[in-house]
Amino acid sequence: GEDTSNKQLRDDLMTLLIAGHETVAALLTWAFFCIVQNPRVEQKLLDEVDSVVGDRVPTVADIRAMPYLRATLAESLRLYPQPPVLMRRAIRDDTLPAGMGASQSGYPIGEGSDLFISVWNLH
Repeated sequence: GEDTSNKQLRDDLMTLLIAGHETVAALLTWAFFCIVQNPRVEQKLLDEVDSVVGDRVPTVADIRAMPYLRATLAESLRLYPQPPVLMRRAIRDDTLPAGMGASQSGYPIGEGSDLFISVWNLH
């Protein structure tokens, strides 16, 4: 029910541009990179698209009917996650849980600290 501030509008537009456009472009770039290195995968994808879509414009239902395509895109995201690094800023003092070989008391994080999480390393 409130008016949107200029900052909120700017933040929303940045999210749309970065999270929407750049991540899809990166996914498709890495997916094609992986596909062209494996002619068997490429042929299987082409066969699946031809059998489901043919010569018409694909629909959302068509995407659901192509499990190999969806698996190929998911594997590309696993190998080359988008975004590769997540950034978060602590809004208050906190403590991360203890990890392997870490202090039993965990890792203290101060308010305002920036945290970088490598999605690629998590995989």
